[in-house]
Amino acid sequence: MIFREGINRLRQDIFARIADDAKKGLTEEVTRLATLAESCDVALQTASRLENEIDRIREELKNVGKPYKVSVAQQTLPSSPNRSEKHSRKTGSRGRGREVRDAWIAKAMQNHGVRVRRLGEVTYETASGKRVGIPYASEAAHRTYPWWLGLPDEKPDYAVLLCETDSGEIADFIFPSDFVSRIWNSLSRDKNHHVKFHISRRGANWELKLKDGPSLVINQYRGKADILR
Repeated sequence: MIFREGINRLRQDIFARIADDAKKGLTEEVTRLATLAESCDVALQTASRLENEIDRIREELKNVGKPYKVSVAQQTLPSSPNRSEKHSRKTGSRGRGREVRDAWIAKAMQNHGVRVRRLGEVTYETASGKRVGIPYASEAAHRTYPWWLGLPDEKPDYAVLLCETDSGEIADFIFPSDFVSRIWNSLSRDKNHHVKFHISRRGANWELKLKDGPSLVINQYRGKADILR
């Protein structure tokens, strides 16, 4: 946790410098700083893995002296790091969601001058005080709608949908406030009062399925991060 706090403070300092240098038009410095920000993201991933390993060791320590039991997961899944990482990504873990969101925010700042601050797990605020929901989902090819993304049922001003494909591609769709207002009541809700975005891809078209209506093509909203400035 101490490592993560230190890295996050370092990232904040870097982002502040990026914003200042971007205003001054110092392109080369912004590029170098963005690279450092990406290095911080890698360091956060490493710190997260270390924390998970420490937690595992603590749990193992608790079980020393107790009868050893092999779980079903241990029997069926090999301990290969590659398999573990792929499984984590495909199940849309919170950790992977944070990684993708942080990387997207860093690039949006570098390329579009977008600045946001975190309010909650998937909720942010722009420099102008607008609320932004940034849900993430990895592809589940067996579903009719391979990407299910969720937000708390509190309508944001903007929504940024981050859809990760099996190949690792991140497709981002930035919905403006008028579109969010138009579709919000037509989106599904789950038992935990989360609004669900059901996304599919048919050929070149990405589509959003409304609860009681047709699917809407959302290609035109892809990569439009500049509206968040």
